[in-house]
Amino acid sequence: MKFPVAKTMILIGCVIIALIIGIAFFINTHKKNKYTFGIITNLEGKNPISAIDSYKAVKLAWKNFSQKYPDSFSLKFLALDNSHDPEKTKLAYEKIRDKCDFIMIATYSTAFMAIYDKVVQNSGMLHLLIGATATAFSKKDDNVIRGNLDMELEQKSIADFFNKKKVKKLLVIRENEKNIKYTQPALKYFSKYFKGDIIQSCFSAINLDLSKTLRNFKENNMLEYAYILSGATVREAGIIIQNMKRLNPQIVIVNTPWNSGPFLKETLGRYTDKVIVSSNISINSKAYRDFSSEFNKKFHHEPTYPAAPAYDMAYILFEAMLECGTDDAYALKKQILKKTYAGVSGRIKFDPYGDLAGRLYFYDLKGKEQVVY
Repeated sequence: MKFPVAKTMILIGCVIIALIIGIAFFINTHKKNKYTFGIITNLEGKNPISAIDSYKAVKLAWKNFSQKYPDSFSLKFLALDNSHDPEKTKLAYEKIRDKCDFIMIATYSTAFMAIYDKVVQNSGMLHLLIGATATAFSKKDDNVIRGNLDMELEQKSIADFFNKKKVKKLLVIRENEKNIKYTQPALKYFSKYFKGDIIQSCFSAINLDLSKTLRNFKENNMLEYAYILSGATVREAGIIIQNMKRLNPQIVIVNTPWNSGPFLKETLGRYTDKVIVSSNISINSKAYRDFSSEFNKKFHHEPTYPAAPAYDMAYILFEAMLECGTDDAYALKKQILKKTYAGVSGRIKFDPYGDLAGRLYFYDLKGKEQVVY
C-alpha cells in the first residue's frame, strides 16, 4: 500500500521534529554547568611567590579533578591581586564578587578583616580562606571554610611544643606592624597556654629596624629557645634568624606556619641548624611527597607552604559541588563539614564552624619531624 505524498511528508516531518527534540533534550541534560572560580591573593606585591603558588595549586587541583570526572562541570578562573593590602583587598573584592560563583582568598588576617563584613553579606556564595586566622572571624557560623587551624588551636600547638621541651624562659619576637591583627591576639593565646616566662621583643616587617630586637637578644643571649611570632614575613624572619644565629649558634628558633618553605631555606643560607618550622602539613606522608613531586614537575620548583592547603581546599570544593550539584553556599558548606578527607596536606576535618580541626606538626629544616606528642 502506498502512502499519499502529503501524508509521507507529514510523517517525515514528525520524525525530524522528534529527532530534533530528542537531540535537544540529550544536549540539555548532558550540558555542563559553568562556574567561575575567583581568587584574591598577592600576585604583584612584595614577596609574591607563596601566594602565586597557591593559585598554581588550585589550577593543578582542577586539572586532576577534571581528568578524573570529565563530565562534571566547566570552570574558569578569575584572579586579582591584593598585595596583602587591606585597601587593595577591598577593591579586588568589589571587582570580583559579582563575577564569580565562589572565591578563594589567600591573604593576611589584616587584609581579610577589611572585607569580612562584605563576605558575610554575600551569604549565597561560599568563600575559601587560606592564611588568615584572626579570632574576629573564627568560630563563626558564616559562609567561609577556613583551610588553616583556628588561631587558638594554632598557638596552643606551638605552646605545647615548648611545654613538652620543658622550656622555662622563652624569648618571643613579635612582628608588630604589618600583620598586627594576627600577631597581637596570637600572642595572647600563646601566653594562655605556655607554662614558662616570656621575654618579649618586637620588630616591624615594614622598616625592619632590628637594632632593638638584637639588643634584647644580646641581653638574653643565654636562652635556649626563641619563638618568632609573625605572619608570612619569610624574608624578614630569615634575616632575624641569621643575626641571632651569629650571636648564639645553639639557640633553637621556632617559627609560625607562615614562615616556612624553600624560600626560608634560601634566606637563611648556612644558618639552618636548630631552626624549627611549625606546619599544618604532614610533609613526610606519601600523599604530600607525590603532590610535591607533581608540583615540581609542572612548575619547576618545590611548592611553598600555602600550595598544599590551597590544593586541598579547591579539590574538596570540587568534590562537594559534584555531590551537591549546586554552588549554593549553605549546601556546599553542609556537605564539606560532614566528611573527613585524605588530602595532600594530611587528614583533613573541619569543626562545626568551618575551621580546620587538628594540630600542628614540627620539623627541622632537613625535614625531620620533632616528635612532641
